[in-house]
Order: sequence, then C-alpha cells, then structure tokens
Amino acid sequence: MRFVISLLIFTSYCFTLEAQVYSKADNVQPDNRLKNVFSQTYLERLSADNPLLISKWNFYLDNSYFISDFPKGKNDDNSIKVIEVEDINNINIKQLEKDLGIGPDYNRQMIYRIKDTNKLLIYYAGKKFYELFNKYRTNS
Repeated sequence: MRFVISLLIFTSYCFTLEAQVYSKADNVQPDNRLKNVFSQTYLERLSADNPLLISKWNFYLDNSYFISDFPKGKNDDNSIKVIEVEDINNINIKQLEKDLGIGPDYNRQMIYRIKDTNKLLIYYAGKKFYELFNKYRTNS
C-alpha cells in the first residue's frame, strides 16, 4: 500500500512538472533570426505542433557556440576551416549553417576560423548543448 501511494505521488509530481515544461514551450514565439532561415508557414506550423523545437532553436541561436581569440603562438596550419562572417557581433548561427554547410558535432567541439580576424567560432559539442538546454528548461 505504501508503494502504491508513493507511486501515485511520484507520478502526479512528474505530470505536474511535465505540464509546466510544456506550458512554457507552448507560449514560445520564433526568434526573428529563424525567419531568415525558415518560411513563416513552417515556423507557424512548428509553433502549433512542436513548440519545444522552437524553444530549442531560440536557445540554440545564442547558446550553441562561442567566439574566442585564436591562441597566441599557435601556428595557423590551415587545418581549421575558414568561414566568412558579416558581423561578428550579430551572428545568426542557423543562417551560417544554411549558407556555409557548417554545424556542430554531437561528441566534440567544432572549430572554425573567422576570415580576416584573429577569432574562432567554436561550437559546443552537441552533448554539451543539450545539457545546457535541459538546464535552461528546468530553470526557466
């Protein structure tokens, strides 16, 4: 009997938590940068059918990568792919991915040198991104 009561309490807690997570995702609007990459119709359909994906993409736009200085003293051996970024302070990472065919790797960081700068664009490993996203979801 104790087990059944504990199970009922645990189950109701999980459903409440899940409902809170989904209700937060239900109110999400696509970031304007997504409108440069995907059609309005597609984004509207996703907002209705899969708001969690919109929430993930919105988070992805600012949290899937970081900009770093190229390490001093490191030889540029041309093994790092060079990409062109119009405005390093206003990056639309989804647009770059579409235009340049770049993207993250699930298990390791991906590093790209930004043309005509001493900067690197570094993707977090996909696994790390999902950890950050799940932490964000539970804290917001």
